[in-house]
Amino acid sequence: MFHMRLAKLRDSLNLSQSEIAKRLGMARTTYAGYENGSREPDLKTLNKLAEFFGVNLNWLITGSDYKMTEEDEQLLRIFNDLNERDQEYMLDIMRRMAETKKE
Repeated sequence: MFHMRLAKLRDSLNLSQSEIAKRLGMARTTYAGYENGSREPDLKTLNKLAEFFGVNLNWLITGSDYKMTEEDEQLLRIFNDLNERDQEYMLDIMRRMAETKKE
């Protein structure tokens, strides 16, 4: 879970919550909330945390270290350029293809 990864990262640097919070420009209680799971950081803060700890943002959030390939990024760009109706159409086709592959 995110809050557990965050705590382990801090522990690996032998820093207190106060020290991390000060370096990131936030209140200790805010940072502590992230570590104990009572608060969720926004995307800007997630990026700041990932950069500070030198970790992949996706890993920090999900625990998975999957990195998008150039082809993945190209597909995502093309998909995002489609209108909503065409996106739904393409998703339907992909779902059907995935189901066929399972058989």
